[in-house]
Amino acid sequence: MRAPMTTRSPSRRSLPEWALVSALALVAVVGFAVAAGQRRNATPPSAVFITELAASDLSGLPDEDGDHADWIEITNFGNAPAALADWCLTDNFRKPTRWRFPRLTLAPGQRLLVFASGKNRRDPARPLHTNFKLNDRGEYLALVKPDGQTIAQEFLPKYPRQRGAVSFGLREGFQLSDGHAGVPAGAYTYFDHPTPGLPNTGEVHSLVAELKASTGGRVSDSPVALALVTRTPGARILYTTNGSPPSETSGLVYRQPLRIATTTGLRAAAFRPGFAPTEVLTRTFIFPEQVPQQTGATFPKSWGFTNGQPVAAFYAMDRRVTVSPDYHRDLLKGLLVLPSLSIVTELDNLFDPARGIYAHPMESGRDWERAASAEMIFPDGQPGFQINCGLRVQGGWNRRPEECPKHSLRLLFKKQYGAAHLEFPLFGAAGVQEFETVILRGGCNNSWLHWSGEERHRGDYLRDQWMRETSAAMGQPAARGRFVHLYLNGLYWGIYNLVERPSAPFLAGLQGGKASDYDSRNADKSLRGDTNTWDRLFTIANAGVTNPAAWQQITNLLDVPNFADYMLLNYYGANADWDRASNWYAGRRRDPPGRYQFLVWDGERTLEQVADDRMDFDDDQSPPRLFHKLQESPEFRAVFAGRVRRHCLGDGALTPLRAADRFRKLADTLDLAIVAESARWGSYRNDCHRYKEGPYECYTRNAHWRPEIQRLLTEYFPQRTGAFLKTLERRGLWSPAEDSTGR
Repeated sequence: MRAPMTTRSPSRRSLPEWALVSALALVAVVGFAVAAGQRRNATPPSAVFITELAASDLSGLPDEDGDHADWIEITNFGNAPAALADWCLTDNFRKPTRWRFPRLTLAPGQRLLVFASGKNRRDPARPLHTNFKLNDRGEYLALVKPDGQTIAQEFLPKYPRQRGAVSFGLREGFQLSDGHAGVPAGAYTYFDHPTPGLPNTGEVHSLVAELKASTGGRVSDSPVALALVTRTPGARILYTTNGSPPSETSGLVYRQPLRIATTTGLRAAAFRPGFAPTEVLTRTFIFPEQVPQQTGATFPKSWGFTNGQPVAAFYAMDRRVTVSPDYHRDLLKGLLVLPSLSIVTELDNLFDPARGIYAHPMESGRDWERAASAEMIFPDGQPGFQINCGLRVQGGWNRRPEECPKHSLRLLFKKQYGAAHLEFPLFGAAGVQEFETVILRGGCNNSWLHWSGEERHRGDYLRDQWMRETSAAMGQPAARGRFVHLYLNGLYWGIYNLVERPSAPFLAGLQGGKASDYDSRNADKSLRGDTNTWDRLFTIANAGVTNPAAWQQITNLLDVPNFADYMLLNYYGANADWDRASNWYAGRRRDPPGRYQFLVWDGERTLEQVADDRMDFDDDQSPPRLFHKLQESPEFRAVFAGRVRRHCLGDGALTPLRAADRFRKLADTLDLAIVAESARWGSYRNDCHRYKEGPYECYTRNAHWRPEIQRLLTEYFPQRTGAFLKTLERRGLWSPAEDSTGR
């Protein structure tokens, strides 16, 4: 059992390096009062105090789950042990007993660390967690005595703003007022070296005021003038253009507005001695006329190793496309029809042989997450966003460099980097507007980079988005997505499908509650919660759903109409790439108990041939296994037949006209933009890495993409519904005779 994080040692331990990333403005340490034992104080004052707090923790100090959380340090300054049983912490003055300490005793001089994570853990033998989090913009905070009324210490009206690697608390060696009546206001300050569980050091006067730029990132056809300013007198602004964050000792000194005339990812911060610096501000400026000329000359020549051989870097745009009279104009227009998403980070974060995530794409998890900036830039000038975040490589099979050098990526929004969430209408004004993570899908199956010549010829980049949009059209929860042009440190990287991750935070955003209220899984990986209900569902199904009692148990655990629609869509598309371990999500609300729902994910191996029938595939712990077992139930077959009638007949989502129209609208969004993808990656299998299977060609819109779109619109969709209904009829899952009777 791990004990609460306490220490009595006065010596300084070795702490992780504290990074500076945040999105908060300056609030000076004035305009608030801090009192100890002054309000509703009917008992002798205590020598127990909040000595340090971090509401924007970049410390690298993880809790026992590996999560970075806010924290509060409590210290006993008395000469006698202090019993903390039933003392309280609260961030709401109307609820003084919001979180109670367990039965603990602090020895004289001892410090106790409490994570303000919202996890609500009170086991005295383990790390403690409050049931609330701290607001990095400042909020009320109080330490309350066991009677639930007497305030031992409070921050009125709130503690000041925090950002990055800065904490707030009591100066070391402060002196209590006479009779311990209060903490002098001057005893509080900022620290640029947070020391959880240790004496407070690294005192700074205040925070440098927020650094502001005269313009956001832009896609421009003419030079841009960029001015930078902070309100703090005497502060010095430094900037870089190589992706690295500036520091007091690195970067160019800003002296006057900058004239930017080349595609640039600029990063800047303001510094003043004795003050905590600003967050790193990032602005990207893209000049479409220059994109076709990119060479990556300042980037590494290889991207790590695979099978003992270096992975050759690939940066340049194909001149057979960029200067072609058939494509040059459309290439430049195409760069303006989609939003641009710019990721800027230290180049070593991507390509360093030891720690670069692009050089080690098979590695995953927190250890392979790097700090970055993500910036959405709209070509029409509408407001976008810039946010500091974590960056990882995403995906399964396409992580292998030989399979797909254009890796999918994942953005994670955490206080560790700045804001805990991205708050932006990323997918339009309707629906969830707050995100913990999003995924940039680069495409692998049925793309121009696949090892199979047949799949390269089917390259369309639309199938997965069509599958998710069709699920939504069927009335089921589905991750939203949109296409973007991605830039890495100013280099054009291709078309990516920016999508929600359909995990627990996604479900909570749709259905209410918190992410912690949900069980969530990505195929065979449990992402959150437990597997008890999942295991029970498959135990019942595998035992046979052949009687009403078993069917009733299934309906208590599974959203049957959702599952029927999910399987109907995947069988219509003839999904050729799923099993127990890949390419689907599922989740349920655990508190209060809910039923499992399935969510479409990675539908790239669909919509291939009109007569495809992949309904025989079976794998335990997978959606197909559950479907095969449920077929034993006449009740399920009736539900499934009803969903067939709803979606495959009349004006249903899987009828020829509706299915084709949905696909046509997606194709229209990429008709111009796909030229840039062709220039960036269309020649890779011909010019750089001839892998497994030919023919090796330079893939283009006119010769390859448009013919595949036309085949799907004129052959596949018009015929697929009828062919699919015949398959279902042959398998006894639907009967046209029943529909002719109105059933």
